[in-house]
Amino acid sequence: PADFALGFVEDMDELAVLESRSGAPFESLFFAIVDEYGQIVASDSSSIAVITSSQPEVNVSKSSQSASTGIFNFKGMSIAAEPNQTLEFHLDSTIPSQTNPGRYLSLIFKATLQPCLDGEILTPSNICLYCGLKAEDSFDDEHFYTVDSNASRCEPCPSGARCWGGNNIGPKASYWRSNFKSDTFLKCPNPDACLGAMDLANDDPHGKCDSDKGYTGTLCADCLDGYVFNEDYTCTKCPPKIQTILIIIAVALISFILIT
Repeated sequence: PADFALGFVEDMDELAVLESRSGAPFESLFFAIVDEYGQIVASDSSSIAVITSSQPEVNVSKSSQSASTGIFNFKGMSIAAEPNQTLEFHLDSTIPSQTNPGRYLSLIFKATLQPCLDGEILTPSNICLYCGLKAEDSFDDEHFYTVDSNASRCEPCPSGARCWGGNNIGPKASYWRSNFKSDTFLKCPNPDACLGAMDLANDDPHGKCDSDKGYTGTLCADCLDGYVFNEDYTCTKCPPKIQTILIIIAVALISFILIT
C-alpha cells in the first residue's frame, strides 16, 4: 500500500522556511496527515506529533499536539534561540509507516528567527519581550520603554517623557527631544511654547510646538514668519501690513512737522 505522509496545510513543501521572532508564538501553524493523493486523512484524531530541534540551545514550547480530523494544530508554539539564524526542526509522529515497518512518519522543516521588533528587548533566555506597563491602571511615567533595539532590559519612563510602552514615547508638555531614537528630554526655555506629544500616534518626535502662537523649531524657541522673537523666548505677532504702513506714515509726518 502507498504510504501516508506529513505536510503543511498551507501551500508549502518540506523545503519551506517558516519565519518568527524568538519566543513569539505562531499565529498559524498546521500540519496534516495526507494520503498518496494529497488528501487529508480526516479519520485520524488520535495520533500525536512532536516538534524537536537537535540543537540544545533551542527551546521549543507547546511542541506536542494531538491530531484532530487529520490535522495537527501548533498555533501558539514558539521557538526561542539567538535571532538572525535559520534552524532545522523535526516533526515526529506516532503514525506508523505502511511501507517501512518499525518506522514512523516524520517531516523536516526550517525556521528563521528574525530580530526583535522596535520596542522589544531580547532577554537572557532569548525571548523577544515587549516593554509594557507596570500595571494596567498606571500613569504614563510608570510605563516601561526602550528605543534601543540592542537593549537587554526595559527602562522606566525617563524624566520629561510620556510613555505608552515599547518605543512609543514622547515629550511631556514643556519638554522637547531631538529625534525618535533619543530618550533625552530637554526643558523648553519657554515652557508654554512646547505642547509635548499629543497622543500615541504623534508623528513629530520633538513634540508639538504651539504654532497657533507662532512657536517652531528646536526647543520651540524660534518664531514662524509673521512673528517677532523676544528676549524672553516669546513670540509676538507682527501687526497687519496696513497698520505697519500707517505707523510709518505717521512717524514720517511727525518727523516732518518737527523739522519744519
